[in-house]
Amino acid sequence: GARYSLVKQLGADYEVIIAFLWGTKAAFNQGRPQPYEDPTAFSNFVTKMAENVKAKGVNNFVFEVWNEPTSTTGYWTGTEQQFFDTYYIAERAIHAVLPNHKVAGPSVGDFDKGYMQRFLDYCLARGCEVNGLVWHELLMPGQSIAEVEKHLREMRQLINDPKYASLNVEKMHINEYGSAWQQYWAGEAVAYLSAL
Repeated sequence: GARYSLVKQLGADYEVIIAFLWGTKAAFNQGRPQPYEDPTAFSNFVTKMAENVKAKGVNNFVFEVWNEPTSTTGYWTGTEQQFFDTYYIAERAIHAVLPNHKVAGPSVGDFDKGYMQRFLDYCLARGCEVNGLVWHELLMPGQSIAEVEKHLREMRQLINDPKYASLNVEKMHINEYGSAWQQYWAGEAVAYLSAL
């Protein structure tokens, strides 16, 4: 509705986090299992969600598959391989119905270049797309904003490798930045935005 229209009018991407819609017992108390516990139900859920988006005529959503699969917050309780398989299931289901919409991941809670590269290699091997490469930059006391710039350079270098061209990575999204202790420090906010 109105929120989607405003986001598009501002030229921003409208991101839908599938994890929050699916919900799990562990993280969201919605009674659903983790996707790897019932991949068929998860695939059907994502397909139905994509069909609903298509029926409403909404264009160009960015579907972020999960939130913080590497953190200890309880959002994800499976293995790395199970998350990668879950991403694959969601990406295939979305693009089967909405081929022009974007699918993003892995949305790790803390930057981890090795994890990101394993994720991209998995997607390359399985033939799925990563239209948006997503992670969070929640620096802890003592860490420098320069690390954010370094992470961006490393990921740009990685996704610009011709080896990854078939993944169709169009953007990098840092959709959470600044720790709770930084959010009210104007200087920290400006430094983050400058680094991005």
